[in-house]
Amino acid sequence: MTRTHTPGNPALVAARRAKGWYSQAEFAAAIDDASRVLGFPTVCSVRNVRRWESADPPRPSAVYEHILVAMFGCGIERLGFPPLGFGPEAEDGEHGEGMRDLLSGVPERLRRLMRLEESALSVFGYETLRWPGVLQSPQCALATIYMHEPGLSPAVASERLRIRLARAQDFADRGVPAWFVVSEAALYHPIGGLPVLADQLGHVLSMASRWPLLRFQVLPLTSPFTVSSPMVMMETEPGRFAAWLEQLTGSQLVDGPDDIGVFRGTFDRLVEAALSPEASLELVDVRRRDVCTALELSAYRGGGSRATAGTTPV
Repeated sequence: MTRTHTPGNPALVAARRAKGWYSQAEFAAAIDDASRVLGFPTVCSVRNVRRWESADPPRPSAVYEHILVAMFGCGIERLGFPPLGFGPEAEDGEHGEGMRDLLSGVPERLRRLMRLEESALSVFGYETLRWPGVLQSPQCALATIYMHEPGLSPAVASERLRIRLARAQDFADRGVPAWFVVSEAALYHPIGGLPVLADQLGHVLSMASRWPLLRFQVLPLTSPFTVSSPMVMMETEPGRFAAWLEQLTGSQLVDGPDDIGVFRGTFDRLVEAALSPEASLELVDVRRRDVCTALELSAYRGGGSRATAGTTPV
């Protein structure tokens, strides 16, 4: 007798079958293969797949989320998983341990930032020594989280990573126009090690090809104009902006018209001083190839593996 089965998460089941993975075991093996290609060595079991295809599937961890998005080329929600749920009406208890810890001390300001992000019509940003959170690869994001708080538990760090990636993915999924200027120093600062930097440089090139409304520019070290502090501006209503400033001991939201005028004028000057978007992406690609060459030479001379040298655990 033939047994029929109605999957609890038909979106994921249909997506994997369309790719030719007709059994959960085949799908788990394909995930392992993809994880090695992406630099995230994992061991996915059939039990993982069975939970994801259940009637109430849990959202995958940040690493598995990144792998599944790369495999299917779509946002995680389109595969039948629940949204992250960091909206303005959510209570602290609805978030994981990482979000509760993240909101500790300044919950209202962070909730306001999330509301701004969810409704932003456009976003503009400048970074001095690292990559904007929206443009960070999962490895770079995790390394940045640990850089600021080395003592975080893996569970908290993973939850923070999941939240950060979901917030960034939302911009790309909604096709929000984004314009980022990044200091050339970020192309050389190896947060998490050279393998993480190589992954990050490739991630930026990939995002530029997949996000048509993303404009990215590099401010060269030879520029006579620079700004000492990073900033993010979001268009909250047509022609109305708010700026978000991160500091070591807190954050600040600025929305006064006069102050916003200063931020907009400063950003315009950064754009004028930066390389063109085309030249910026060419520089990123050159730097990526240089880093990959350095890794290959290091692995050859040391007899080690390029994939494991200096990586940040996930």
